[in-house]
Amino acid sequence: MLSSAFVAICLARCYSNIIGTVVGMGFSLIALVSGHYLFQQPGGWVGIKDRAPLLAAAQIGRQRRKRFFKALREFDLGRSFEENLPKQPLTYLLVGIYIFTFIFGSCFFLPTLSAYPNALKGILVVALAINTLLALYPVWPAEVKYKQIISPLWSLGIGYLLFYSTTLLLLLSG
Repeated sequence: MLSSAFVAICLARCYSNIIGTVVGMGFSLIALVSGHYLFQQPGGWVGIKDRAPLLAAAQIGRQRRKRFFKALREFDLGRSFEENLPKQPLTYLLVGIYIFTFIFGSCFFLPTLSAYPNALKGILVVALAINTLLALYPVWPAEVKYKQIISPLWSLGIGYLLFYSTTLLLLLSG
């Protein structure tokens, strides 16, 4: 059977530009299957003798799919936002200062950003608004400190500031 692959590779290299290895693998497969049946070797596909492990695996798969679709139907975006909130109010201030320093620092040190002033202004205005809200969260009045306000602001603001705006700055910098 190996000899068929060797002959196929030699013929492929001599008569065409086809990759000899792929042709040799194909010929090896054909020789293996045909030799198995021509020489009537024992074995081959005999089926599954004990179906219990197969049925158990199928049952586990059905249960996992059922749990997944149940979790998908019961998904609550507001609760997900609330679970991702920081525990300490100081975190809002520190993250706001860090992102402010990072975004505005990168704007001043990237000289090619002046080629896109409108895009840069848009990024900076939104980033400044979100940073201000996040950094000043510890001093918000108690009447305004609702989790329904800060939880989407935190999740979406962090997504905008850390991923979207920095990606735009990277693309605009050339």
